[in-house]
Amino acid sequence: MKRILSLAIAVVFCVPTSIKAQEPSSTEAVVHAANDFLATLTPEQKQKTLYAFDDATQRAR
Repeated sequence: MKRILSLAIAVVFCVPTSIKAQEPSSTEAVVHAANDFLATLTPEQKQKTLYAFDDATQRAR
């Protein structure tokens, strides 16, 4: 009986934590949305949209 009670307590206290741990962070959500957007672009549109992180000219625009 003690094992069943211990298991029930563990489920009640651990399941919400484990579910919450699997939710995407806001950063992951933004990255996912950006990747979804990029997937809709044609190669020509991607060429106009994407640039290297260290491209000083594009970063200054």
